[in-house]
Amino acid sequence: MDKSKYTRRIIETNIKDILTYMGGVVITGPRDCGKSWTAEMIGGNIHKMDADENEVNKFYINSELFFSQQKPMVIDEWQVVENMWNKVRDEINKSTEFGQFILTGSAAPAPDSKKHTGAGRIASIQMYTMSYSEENTSSKEVEFDHLIDGTKVYGASKFGLDEHIEHIIKGGWPRLCALDYLKAGMAVEKYVDSIVNADFKKISGKSNSKTTEKIMNAISRNLLTHASIEKIAEEAYINTKTLSRYTKLLSDINVLEYVDAWKPHIRSSIRINMKPKWNWTDPSIAVASLQLSKDKLLNDLQYTGFLFESLVGRDLKIYSQSIGAKIYYYQDKEKLEVDYIIELKNGDIIAIEVKLGGEKLIKDGIESLKAFKRKIETSKIVNVHKICSLNIFVSNGLSYTTNDGINIINFGHFYKEY
Repeated sequence: MDKSKYTRRIIETNIKDILTYMGGVVITGPRDCGKSWTAEMIGGNIHKMDADENEVNKFYINSELFFSQQKPMVIDEWQVVENMWNKVRDEINKSTEFGQFILTGSAAPAPDSKKHTGAGRIASIQMYTMSYSEENTSSKEVEFDHLIDGTKVYGASKFGLDEHIEHIIKGGWPRLCALDYLKAGMAVEKYVDSIVNADFKKISGKSNSKTTEKIMNAISRNLLTHASIEKIAEEAYINTKTLSRYTKLLSDINVLEYVDAWKPHIRSSIRINMKPKWNWTDPSIAVASLQLSKDKLLNDLQYTGFLFESLVGRDLKIYSQSIGAKIYYYQDKEKLEVDYIIELKNGDIIAIEVKLGGEKLIKDGIESLKAFKRKIETSKIVNVHKICSLNIFVSNGLSYTTNDGINIINFGHFYKEY
């Protein structure tokens, strides 16, 4: 790897921290999100188990020699080598040293009854594609910490819907950063083709590419909705059993994920919707699956709104993970909904609505946030879940704090210092 071309990632600090108190760390995430590059930057020499037959042979012929190499030892695509996990665990058990191994993999290994748990020895961390901060796309005027400490926000740099749509098409894939959005979009389409035609067969031994394509299209059309399994199956012309098998595979290769519902403290009387929302690890996957152009997205702003919400959510996940926070959505039985809730480790929360922009949509977002605040303040959980800030992310215009304390933030101004 040419280290001069490497872009530092937010997750690096978390990985280095884990290596100070655990024997190893396994980095999961979609193929091409940068796991191997980051692991190599932290650990040095990398052992590519899916590309270097000599390394695989060394492991099988003389595992003691294989594990005698410089630590931390970076083992890329560890899951393709039978018994690798158990051997790594055994090596960690032999020593009292921390930070011995960094494992990376873009697919979950097949179930193995002989695989021992890595609890207490190996920690897992999820890696995503690149955020606006990491791509150096943000104008860096509104910092993530402002949402926590209550600092008033302001940003005036010009950043509009056109730019966000181009980034949605392009995605946050490290290899594509230097490309324009048209070429990057074509590359993401090839990435989706490889999922449809190759990735499934590699991890499951069999799959129907047409079925995979139909499922990915159906999920993309229902992005960030509570669409039932039955609805997705119907749109893909398959039964629910087949859908469950394929969605598990999509999750195993770390491209399909879900936004879970926020669960208030157990003492809360608030009744919430518990269904997760469908989502991709990067919104470019939805665009590529449906083969949407910039013009099509500009002519269907309702759907583009869901893509923009997914884009914002991707960066919020990256920033939240860096401080040990979790991200959810909120919807109660009265249909009051908040797009994202970030819960900090101490229980405090950040409430976020995502709107493309426009006076009416922003007003609707403000009303939803105020109603949410009233509900929290009149419930039994107000002392458990303090609201740090109320925020609306938009695609254009100024970033500012309203007179009643709600932050209106142009997503192009938003970043995380690291």
